Amino acid sequence: MICINLMSGGNHRWWRGSHDEHHARSNDPERDPDIDYPVLAFSEAQAENKPAVFRPLLGRQHWLFPFLMCFVGLSLRAYSLADFARRGGRRLDLAACAAFYLVYPSLVVAALGAFRGILFMALHQALFGLYLGSVTSVNHWGMPMPEAGHGLDYLRHQSVTSRNLRSGVLGDVWFAGLNRQIEHHLFPTMARNKLAEARPVVRAFCEARGIAYHEVSIPGGYHEMFSTMRRVARAVRARESTATPREDHSC
Repeated sequence: MICINLMSGGNHRWWRGSHDEHHARSNDPERDPDIDYPVLAFSEAQAENKPAVFRPLLGRQHWLFPFLMCFVGLSLRAYSLADFARRGGRRLDLAACAAFYLVYPSLVVAALGAFRGILFMALHQALFGLYLGSVTSVNHWGMPMPEAGHGLDYLRHQSVTSRNLRSGVLGDVWFAGLNRQIEHHLFPTMARNKLAEARPVVRAFCEARGIAYHEVSIPGGYHEMFSTMRRVARAVRARESTATPREDHSC
């Protein structure tokens, strides 16, 4: 409540429900809310199910991705406020959320003035979204997307859809432990500072049983994600070019 409602203007109850849904059905194209975006697709099949009006953006999604990530914070707040409007909330939750929208802009404007304050808040929120997107996207995007009824058990499903990132101290600080995403998904209530200790145990267990355990460098993870988005974008453009009839200029 302190981090999400009071300091970010969100709704921690909505976030918990959405995040639990993601953990239960990670990378399920039908039921994982963390891969369901109108202008992003991570497989050709997912792209085909998007409304046609978004296909020009889908065809360029790999270039638009950094720009779109700047709006992650705003989208989370929009979902949070929509959930408050639909289901209500506890008074303390509502009061903490309202305090953010009252105190945050008031302090910034008081310190910088209206014009510079608005510019500061716009930049602040864009960087917040970009940072949040840089952490959460690379954990699953570009990994396999098993549909319902795939027959995988819990361990295999969580491992095959998650990507671990090798990193040093700076990477651990940047990702706050979520670079051990496989361990985080297998043990979602484990403290972040213990995930590094769980990693060799989980990896050895998976390797001994032939279970997928995908771990790459941080640049390698972003390259895999970007390559997947580019491949899907090219497929969308190719489909659009073949579906659009060309004008016949022959006499």
